[in-house]
Amino acid sequence: MKNTVGERLKKARENKNLTQAEVAEKLGVTRSVVARYESGINDPPTENIITLAEIYEVTTDYLLGKTDLMVRESRFAYGPNSNGADIEEALSLAKKIKSLPDAEKRIIEIIISSSQNQSAGLE
Repeated sequence: MKNTVGERLKKARENKNLTQAEVAEKLGVTRSVVARYESGINDPPTENIITLAEIYEVTTDYLLGKTDLMVRESRFAYGPNSNGADIEEALSLAKKIKSLPDAEKRIIEIIISSSQNQSAGLE
């Protein structure tokens, strides 16, 4: 986690194959503002960090250097762009797991734990 916010912004933008001009248009700023964010001359305000994370489909924690994981860990996201279907899917899955015998629940716990440990190893 040694990259600066600017380096992370540039990497995330490039991963989405966007130009600085395209990002600037989405943010409602000039291309030079985006360039200053990426070069570290200026820090983006909080609302722009949030918008950039949405544009790049990464977490704000990634952009701010708190984690090296670029993507959200859960596909069960809930937010302003969610239609609630993911929450319903998660609840349905939880009900199915709850009805399983204890031994099968333990297997699922082991699988989830193993997956989390593998994700943590990527940091």
